[in-house]
Amino acid sequence: MATQLQALAKRVPPAWIQTKGSFNARYVAHANITQMILATLGPTSQRVEQIIYNGDTITGVLLTMTFNIDDVTVEITECGDCERPDPDNNARNLQTSISGAYKRCAMRVGKALQLWCDEDEEYILDRVLNEREGKDIV
Repeated sequence: MATQLQALAKRVPPAWIQTKGSFNARYVAHANITQMILATLGPTSQRVEQIIYNGDTITGVLLTMTFNIDDVTVEITECGDCERPDPDNNARNLQTSISGAYKRCAMRVGKALQLWCDEDEEYILDRVLNEREGKDIV
């Protein structure tokens, strides 16, 4: 049986990968990352440690998430920012920042980590974990 870590390391379906910006940065929508985390781990806790401001405008957050992976509790703190903060909509700025931090926390436990590699061939975590367990999960 696959471990939860192996399931987290499994590559994101190509249909869920989108691009944005002039650099064609790859990303997965917040809802899809959340679905994958819930399907693998169930609910996780999260708390905003710090809200970052530029003047009166929210520009980012530090978010801590607690995961239980293969019966080990892991706590991850990551930052998330708002690329184009709206000085008139701090609620949206906060939501965007939390979403970015959530996805970074998920990446730190293996989910969608492949997107941080420059090339798909550079991503090896899924293969290494499967070989360690003597299994090949497709």
